[in-house]
Amino acid sequence: MEELYQAAHTALRRGRLPQAQKLFEACAASGDTDFGARANALLADLAAARGDLDGAERLARTAVEQGTGEGWSAAILSLGYVLTARDDAEGAARAYREAMATGSPGIAAMAAFDLGMLLIGTGDLEGAKTALTTASDSGDLEAAPRAEVNLGIVLASEGDVPGATEAFESAAARDDPEQQAKARLNLRALRRRHSDPPPAVTDPAERLRRISELQSEAARLLFASARNQRDPVLQLGLYVSLLELTDDISALAGGPDELSRAVEPCRGAVRIGEMLAKRYSLDPIHLTLGINAADRLGDLHLARDARKDAVKWYERELKGATKLAQAAPDAALGALVAARAAGKLAEVQDRPERVRQAARASLTWLRTAAEREPAHLELPFDRSMILWRLVELESVDTAYAADQINTDLTPLEDHLPATAAEALAWARENT
Repeated sequence: MEELYQAAHTALRRGRLPQAQKLFEACAASGDTDFGARANALLADLAAARGDLDGAERLARTAVEQGTGEGWSAAILSLGYVLTARDDAEGAARAYREAMATGSPGIAAMAAFDLGMLLIGTGDLEGAKTALTTASDSGDLEAAPRAEVNLGIVLASEGDVPGATEAFESAAARDDPEQQAKARLNLRALRRRHSDPPPAVTDPAERLRRISELQSEAARLLFASARNQRDPVLQLGLYVSLLELTDDISALAGGPDELSRAVEPCRGAVRIGEMLAKRYSLDPIHLTLGINAADRLGDLHLARDARKDAVKWYERELKGATKLAQAAPDAALGALVAARAAGKLAEVQDRPERVRQAARASLTWLRTAAEREPAHLELPFDRSMILWRLVELESVDTAYAADQINTDLTPLEDHLPATAAEALAWARENT
């Protein structure tokens, strides 16, 4: 029976879903209390992934009743996954804790990771940090790097820059290329928010030499991307590298002409991000890559004082975010990104009526994000920064903005970057 189960697993890894389904069904039908239960558990996961939650729960509970030993451990973990998909947070947490108590190293570690992610969604960040730390400390090759990336995200949302940096750097050093890329992506975002700009290079010749080297590296990465379209993990790493090069060139640039040399790497990141979202949409991180790179490209053009180009890329960002918000109507992410894009459009528009229209859209998307996921980790900081920009445009009610910024940023006041600290000080003066 183990051979049949392993054959099914191999087919699944290779993307041969119909073959894997048939082999798992044959393994489950054997009634074997170990591999038969594991097969039913995986069938439950597959059913949940395609949206058949009734069928998934039925298969998971069958596996729990059938299984012993490792088979039961896999089954109870699968049941937690299905109950999470059904929004039964209490039942899912109970199942994950039972899986953690089994003593099965890989399953216990993954259950700790899944519990941490569940608790993030419920707003229990202390519980989430404890569970993710347990998964990280396990050293499990799959669960530990995932846990460190998400632990870093939680710590970053609380303003714990040293703790978040340590978690991301640890994940980036692990032997998991996908989580390495995600950790680097989050490190980049953390440093852009909190780090001071590097010292300027005053020697024009040295500055151009370094920029030329970075451009050559970007060209090499774009060539590698074109030759490896079917490798999503490699493409994710290339995407992150291109954004890092964009930031490095921007930091060196001494004026608009030099800054323009960062455009092509950033455009490449947009192309990769949009390709990954289209071809490999099952991984949630892929859905925002092109959108976020378009935002960075808009910022880059704005820094070059190319406002029309900035408008074009912010509009592209808003279009992508709107599609994402519509495709995932219960999630805050698309709405929050749309609010950011609309807010930036309000800043760069040249007609008062367009400024007002974009500002109204930004406020509407902010309300939508808060209604969908009040506990979303990025909501307090991002909402405050968007409102602060709208305050400067005189496009939002002062009392409302001050009250919201004060509520959102006061818990983070010891860890705020300069602009956010300025926004909080203004809010306190106007509350």
